[in-house]
Amino acid sequence: MLRKTAGLLFVLILSMLVFVAPAVAQISPPPSIPSYHVFHGEVKIDGNPAPDGTMVSAHIGSLSWSTVTSDGAYGNRELFFVPSDDTAVPGKDGGANGDEIIFKVDGEEAATYTFQSTTATNLNLNVVTTGGSYYTLTVQVSPSAGGTVMLNPSIAGNIYEEGTSVTLTAQPASGYLFDHWSGDLSGDSNPDTITMDDDKSVVAHFIETSGQQFSLEISSEKGGSVLTPGEGTFYYQAAEKVILVASSSNGYEFDRWTGDVETVDDTRDDSTFIIMSGNKSITANFDEMGETSNEQYSLEISSTEGGSVTTPGEGTFHYDAGDVVKLVASPDDGYEFNEWTGDTDAVTDIDDPTTTVEMEDDTSVSATFTAVAPGISPARFIFSNLLIAPGEVSSGQQVEISIEAANNGGTTGERTVVLYINGIVEDSRTVRIAPGLAQDISFLLNKTESGVYNVAVEGLTGKFTVKAASILNTAGGFTTGIGIGIVAFIAVLALAFLIIKKKRV
Repeated sequence: MLRKTAGLLFVLILSMLVFVAPAVAQISPPPSIPSYHVFHGEVKIDGNPAPDGTMVSAHIGSLSWSTVTSDGAYGNRELFFVPSDDTAVPGKDGGANGDEIIFKVDGEEAATYTFQSTTATNLNLNVVTTGGSYYTLTVQVSPSAGGTVMLNPSIAGNIYEEGTSVTLTAQPASGYLFDHWSGDLSGDSNPDTITMDDDKSVVAHFIETSGQQFSLEISSEKGGSVLTPGEGTFYYQAAEKVILVASSSNGYEFDRWTGDVETVDDTRDDSTFIIMSGNKSITANFDEMGETSNEQYSLEISSTEGGSVTTPGEGTFHYDAGDVVKLVASPDDGYEFNEWTGDTDAVTDIDDPTTTVEMEDDTSVSATFTAVAPGISPARFIFSNLLIAPGEVSSGQQVEISIEAANNGGTTGERTVVLYINGIVEDSRTVRIAPGLAQDISFLLNKTESGVYNVAVEGLTGKFTVKAASILNTAGGFTTGIGIGIVAFIAVLALAFLIIKKKRV
């Protein structure tokens, strides 16, 4: 009886080893397999893309590893690895978590970073050799699907030389309306400019207009009335243009619109319009004939070939003495703003396309423009075909996001394409595309936290879902192997019990 019981125990132990051993063997990889910290990113020299073949090196103490650039970047076509130290080998032959890595571009120190094994990092490198200073302009939109921001000049990586004036133009996506700027730029002027005298960060805020309505309260002072749309409270769709027509009574003349007039096209014109960007309340004001509430001056605005003055427009306008009038000049494709000419003593900055003029006398100004290249239009990027594959993944599974970029302009151009995940910058790619050509741009992501991720790239939006990892599908098959082993153990134990019971009977 004892021999039979021992035999059954031997069979039981052997069965457990057969089923469980494979799972135990997969708990962890052999210690001899090395790990790495992977790096990639753009490389700039004095703010310009580094030439192909520029050496990029990483240093930890006396150890070093190197690669070369291609298309102004390193680690894109061929990954750049800084290996982990192999503890099984005497001496130090790689990095350990917490080690400082010094990155150099052609021998010039460009950045430092902390080593962390099994990590991939997008690290852009920039060295300055001319003695000048360069600053980075970071631009975000809120919400991420609300629109995009165009920069002029547009430079790869948004790295500008000190003193550069950059014009930002907010372009709402369908169903959205630009509201205001925040960060290092404020107000609701669009376009607006910022001077790069330090690293700057700007957020363009948009509001959703689909199905949204705003109220417009209209009234008038003594001397006239508002004929169109009338007086009282009216309701309009967000972003709708509403025509305003004021009529003066005998012995009076129209003076101006007052109140919430930020989006009124011309506050001095009795026939104008207002854009419904929010709830508004405006009033038509009139003066008795022959009397003025204040001394007024005329402002005559014009432009040369290559562009126009979009704010307050072109023609002759009348303002009270001391009024500060905003001027915005917008170049056509193939042209760039040059300067303001004419009576420029009252103009704040003649070299800035967005500036102001103080009305202290009759004034005449003109916006001048210069062709970028005679007969040749600049680069013009069009983005389409956002693809997210697969749309639903398990935790840690790779997702590819791609779009198509086409250059419909007349010259080769560069553009930094930024990927936003849930409104936060996730990654970026700088592309250089010749006129008439297109290029696919792709990003690879691995998200471990379950949930829905909103994607925004150049005004195109989508989403993907990450599902929580299943206990029965843990990598390496450990949990699955243990589960099978337990089931086998119970089965063998039950079989042994039946055999012993039968023998006793």
